Formats: sequence, C-alpha cells, structure tokens
Amino acid sequence: MMIGEQPKDVAIKVMKGERDEAKYKQFIAEVKMVDYVRHKHLCRLIGYCMEMNRCILVYPFIPGGSLYDRLQHADRSLRHHAVPHQQAIARLDSNGIRGEPLTWMERTSIAHQVGKGLCYIHHDLEKPLLHRDIKSKNVMIEGSGNSLHACFIDFGLARPGALCRQEGMTSSHMINGHTVFTIAGTPGYMAPEYESGREVTAKNDVYAFGVVLLELVTGMRAITKTPEGKPFSLVFWAAQWLSRPRIHLSNEQLAEMVDPWLIARDSSHEREWEWDKVYALAMLGYCCTHLDPSHRPSMETVMDRIRAIL
Repeated sequence: MMIGEQPKDVAIKVMKGERDEAKYKQFIAEVKMVDYVRHKHLCRLIGYCMEMNRCILVYPFIPGGSLYDRLQHADRSLRHHAVPHQQAIARLDSNGIRGEPLTWMERTSIAHQVGKGLCYIHHDLEKPLLHRDIKSKNVMIEGSGNSLHACFIDFGLARPGALCRQEGMTSSHMINGHTVFTIAGTPGYMAPEYESGREVTAKNDVYAFGVVLLELVTGMRAITKTPEGKPFSLVFWAAQWLSRPRIHLSNEQLAEMVDPWLIARDSSHEREWEWDKVYALAMLGYCCTHLDPSHRPSMETVMDRIRAIL
C-alpha cells in the first residue's frame, strides 16, 4: 500500500460477517481509542474505511508476528524433556515458523515494553482506558535481542474506565464505585470477578497481563486441554509451584514449569541461569492473577517490580 509517496507493508483488519449496529459501534470505538492514545508500545492506526457492509482498519505490518505464535512454536509434549538448542532451531525451521525461540532477555524485555504501554493507558492518560482484551495474540513483536520491539494491538473492546487503588475497589476516578459493561474478552484471560459479576476495572487488565507473564515463563497457553480433553487454566496449573515460597522450591522443581525451549536455548550458551529472576517474574504473574482483585498490584507497581527484575 502507498503511504504518502512510499510503499509500505500493512496489516488489514476486516470485521467478520455483515456489518450490524453492534459491530459498527465496536469499529468506531476502536478508531476513536487508537486515535486517542499515543505510545510507542501501542500499535498505531494508519487508516480505516467502510466498504459496502465491511468495516476495515489498516495497521502497520509487523513481521515478527504475535507473542502467541512465537511461544507456541514447540510441541508441548516436550515439556519434561531437555531439547538441545540446535534441535530446537531445526524443528522450528522444519515447521516453517519464523524466528528462533525467545531468549530470557527477550521475554523480560517484552514484559517491560508491553507493561509500559498498559501502564500508560491506566495511569498517564487524562481519561484512563481499560483495554479489556490483553492476551498474547494481541502482543506483536519484531526484531530480536536489544533491537526487539513489542506493542499491543486491538482496541475494539477498550473503554474509558475507572482505576482502583491497590488496597481496594474504590477510587476518586471511579463512577459510582465501578463501571459495568457487557462481558467481552478471551477465556483464560478474563478475571473471575469480571466473568461472574460483569465488573470492569483496571484490575481486570492486570489479571490478563499476569496471564501473559505466566505464558512468557512457561510457554504454555492460557487454557490447555488434558489428554482426556478437559480444559485447565494456566493460572491454576502454575499455582502448584508458585503457591510455595522460593525457599521451599528448588531450581530443579522450578524448571518443571519453565518453557523447556527457553532453558535449552540459554543453556546452549553456557549461561548461568538466574533462577531467582525467573521465579520473580513468574510470581509477579501469579500475584497479578490473585482471585481477590484488591490484592492485585496496580500497573505502576507491576512496572516497578519488572524494572527490578531486568
């Protein structure tokens, strides 16, 4: 597509199905929200149009794909087996997946960058926003190492919203104590109080971000099925390790929950693993997904903890 006088690769988002009133409102909401925010870790909107009965959004094309795609490169049955680095890369190549497995440095950088974007819409805007659909499929990445850049996309469900203090559900920014919308989002990332009570606060986004942090550490999906076909949550799966204090959790036990491709890649460079930092990022994800929203940290506190881990 020609942007000005230069040809550029773009990503076209077309709403599914025929346009109706609800889809039209979501389309207009996304246009307004993306136009309202300006941050290097939020994907900017290039343009939009309505053609016949279709709503179309135009975003920059990000060649690295989504965080979900990069994490789900491997066969999860390899979780309890050591995978040599070169074997891991060969498997990636044979499956046609772009890029090598993400390193520990890249994963913490993604957490930091996406966290900054979310902190911005929660705390730095005159009128705070709630994203309402934070997930690894909505985190786009490009580049690698020190040049890696991450941003999150899809503001179709975003709404002006209330902030809540860390100690409770009340704040001067809140409207009548809380804000209520129709339930929307992705299973596995929706906070329990939102799923059951339809209560929308900033702590819902914090919960979803916590799930993404757990994905970064474990390489697991937000919801996975057992061999019998029963779904189980990453949050509850990770609790078998993270409900224990670090002093009662050996490095070998912690390794059981860490993405084996991550260990294989970093150990191939004879890197001394910083297990305490791995535990700290996983525990931060666990704290963000606390069942009680009043016990979840704000995104400002989350960012302080991520900076301490880097």
